[in-house]
Amino acid sequence: MVGTKPVRSVNANETSVLPFPCAREDVPRATEFRSTWLASSLEDLRLQGHFERYLTLLESHREEILTSVAATWIPLAVARSHYRACDALRLSAEQIETMARGGGSVRKAWYANTIAAAQRPDTTIWTVLPQLQKLWLRSANGGAVAVHQLDSNSAHVHYVGCELFSNGYFREAFRAVLLLLMRHVEPHAALATLPGGKADEVEFRLSWRAR
Repeated sequence: MVGTKPVRSVNANETSVLPFPCAREDVPRATEFRSTWLASSLEDLRLQGHFERYLTLLESHREEILTSVAATWIPLAVARSHYRACDALRLSAEQIETMARGGGSVRKAWYANTIAAAQRPDTTIWTVLPQLQKLWLRSANGGAVAVHQLDSNSAHVHYVGCELFSNGYFREAFRAVLLLLMRHVEPHAALATLPGGKADEVEFRLSWRAR
């Protein structure tokens, strides 16, 4: 691997690429979320024609959500209300991924530097994965991510400490955005959500073709 020194994990079949910043049980729970995610989500809902129906499903924190602007912190309760309404839309995984792929101007601006770095000739997935904790802390105040190498072309990515992962829409939208970032490095990357886990966590298996 380039740019990181792997450390053997407690699981003999995995190698730690990015450990949790502290013991799993000591990871602080997310209390705030970045409004950029909401602004981007609202933009996507408008572009795909779901916004009017979304408004009928929004039950609380309406003013805070509709007047939110990018690059501020909002209470997790506000984000939870937004994603609860999104989940009630009952969109398919394909529809959610289409919105993520479309990527409105808010999301493109948010990830511009990350995407530019990912497209450098010397960048590999193994140099991007150790940066996921820094990226996560741009999105949430609390929570953490760990990454373990499974083999030369796959990794286990584990996010914890954020109750938004209990929301089906958010979980799928997050997977879609993370996959798009990985595909800037490996065009044929795949990201599968693993079953089980606690309400405040999500686990993915990331894989890609051997070069």
